Amino acid sequence: MKWRKAHKDNALEVYKAIKSGKREFGNRLSFLLPQIQEEREDAGMSKFSLFMRENKTVRENEKYAPTKSLLDGSGKPLAWEFQHISSKENENIRESSTMEVQVKGKPNVFRPKLNSSQYLSRMIVASTVFPDLYDKELQDSYGVMTPEELVFAMVDDPGEYNSLCEWLQKFQGFTRTFEEKVDEAKN
Repeated sequence: MKWRKAHKDNALEVYKAIKSGKREFGNRLSFLLPQIQEEREDAGMSKFSLFMRENKTVRENEKYAPTKSLLDGSGKPLAWEFQHISSKENENIRESSTMEVQVKGKPNVFRPKLNSSQYLSRMIVASTVFPDLYDKELQDSYGVMTPEELVFAMVDDPGEYNSLCEWLQKFQGFTRTFEEKVDEAKN
């Protein structure tokens, strides 16, 4: 590239300016900017072209069978379909699952406390594409009234529910589970 050669040619000059304490060395580097912009235009790219939405990869939905108690006709566990949620959706779920609790011994002082069980159940509901957890007929068949209650009713084995939570957190991009972070904070 042209600017790299020019940079090498003037590197000694810039080094001497820095060593001598002169503040004008920044102006000496300004000659590189037109050359960089010219090369970028030659390549047909703006400085943000790689960040444009059309260059963003689409995250595919995935299937996971959260319970062995719901089987298809051939005796295999039914797979549910899950989608990725956005950072904004995750933040809304986190905020709706956080409450203010009073600090002991300090009147009128409150701190936020995340209800992790509620947060995880709401994340499961927001991520589930199939089955439709908002379907009234499905909710009525389990005798529940909310999608969160329906998840608990359908995946009623505690170990399976915990496995679902761990899988979903990894699917959503969390490398460590929420429980691992809580345990680390306690220690």
